[in-house]
Amino acid sequence: MAPGGDDHWSGALTCPNAARTDGPLATLEGARDRICTLRYEQKIGSGPIPVMIAAGTYPVSGPVVFSAVIMADNVQHLTLTDCRIEHTGIYGVWFRHGCTDCRIERCVLIDLGAGGVRIGETGISSKPADQTGRITMDNCIVHSGGRIFPGCIGVWIGQSSDNTITHNDIADLFDTAISVGWTT
Repeated sequence: MAPGGDDHWSGALTCPNAARTDGPLATLEGARDRICTLRYEQKIGSGPIPVMIAAGTYPVSGPVVFSAVIMADNVQHLTLTDCRIEHTGIYGVWFRHGCTDCRIERCVLIDLGAGGVRIGETGISSKPADQTGRITMDNCIVHSGGRIFPGCIGVWIGQSSDNTITHNDIADLFDTAISVGWTT
């Protein structure tokens, strides 16, 4: 990644080539997306991927958000049962905005580029219908997470209430297994 880079390039070079057809990436989002693509195409392994950031100034429009394979907004009474999510460059499941009374049961989430399950967001909405809560995660396996983004969490609960996390096997992460109560 370097100033003057381009997120349409491969990111394999430290500076643009003479024809300016390939070179470094320009943003963290571009690096995240490129790594996810390479992982999906199985062109890189499952270990951590270093992102080299050249000295310089980078415009930032907001935080880098790691999405999920299954991302739910404004759903009630959704149940994910006996599913398997593996070999991703992002989170496995995210009950994000306005989700209530949802469950994830007997699911396996392994070889994840980011974390396993996210519940809620970093801010609290003033409208109760927009708040996420009463999510249950039971008897799931979350293994080998953070392979691309090592700071990601096995189960991350932001501003969300009345959740139940029981009987899960959460292991082989570079960071925390369960983290509760994040805000910005």
